[in-house]
Amino acid sequence: MGVYSAMPLVAMSVIIVIAGTLSDSLVKKGYDERLVRKAFIIVGLAIGCLIVPAGIVTDKMTAVWLLTISLCGLGICSPNTWTLTQAVCHKKIVGTVSGIQNFGGNLGGILAPALTGFIVHATKSFALALGLVGVILVVGMIAYWFLISDTVEVNADVR
Repeated sequence: MGVYSAMPLVAMSVIIVIAGTLSDSLVKKGYDERLVRKAFIIVGLAIGCLIVPAGIVTDKMTAVWLLTISLCGLGICSPNTWTLTQAVCHKKIVGTVSGIQNFGGNLGGILAPALTGFIVHATKSFALALGLVGVILVVGMIAYWFLISDTVEVNADVR
């Protein structure tokens, strides 16, 4: 069980390094950093949506593979979410914006297990809980595509 539990996380760890290196190399080649980072984030979140069928399939190995690929999608996304913050924010507010971003992630990390447990207890299945994760990932893709603009301006009070 330990091997099957570790496999998705090990794969994700490798993908994080590869995705970060690849996106950095594209930026160094002259591609627009904001677009590169957003593309990696959106593609990663889309791949992460494979968590939805992981809650529906009956074969355990298929579920493990879907979870592994899903986490690899988040591995594509993860390094680029942090660097995108630095790319679009004025350097005087990067720390503040990163702190808000980290707070949001931690809040999700606190609420997700409780909500998942509640849903699984009520429905006796992970299908609805993982379906909700898919919806949240799609909302995230839409948010990154439409809400991240060229730069975040610095308020006169921050200067």
